[in-house]
Amino acid sequence: MHTTERFLNNCPGLAGDIARLIYDRLEFHQPGLALGAALSFVGALKSGRQTSEFGINPNIYSCSIALTSTGKTQCQSVIEEICAECNLDHLLMGEPGSDVAILSALSREPRQLLIWDEFGVALRALAMGKASYEARILATMMNLYSAGKRKYRGKEYSKEKRIDIDKPMLSLFAASTP
Repeated sequence: MHTTERFLNNCPGLAGDIARLIYDRLEFHQPGLALGAALSFVGALKSGRQTSEFGINPNIYSCSIALTSTGKTQCQSVIEEICAECNLDHLLMGEPGSDVAILSALSREPRQLLIWDEFGVALRALAMGKASYEARILATMMNLYSAGKRKYRGKEYSKEKRIDIDKPMLSLFAASTP
């Protein structure tokens, strides 16, 4: 048995249960994909509710990198189905169009999971983007990641109100091809 598959079978608690559920629904044996998806999802579920003894929240950014048709999208679909069945649609953030859009979504619901397919394509586009709102998306996401234990203070704009968020908990499950 492969090491990742052995870890999947021994993964405890809710993360293990969800990872095995996702794994069982995959067409191909991809325990790493199932684990990454489950950890990000459970991170979103438990962020702000459970912290480590050091005050670390479990919001997790993960990116599954695998060839086309290996199950990345299927992992995302299972998480979306769980959210729909458990009335947790408010936990899912749409793909961001700007940094302000991310902050607006988190100001409404500070604990969210961003499922981002074709993340590599998005990263390339964001890196090459000429528009400042595109360039700020990744920087804002990184600032939010480290702001989980405190109040995030948004940027000051001349025409828009600053968006502050008390203990934002953004988790990310991204997927990309190599």
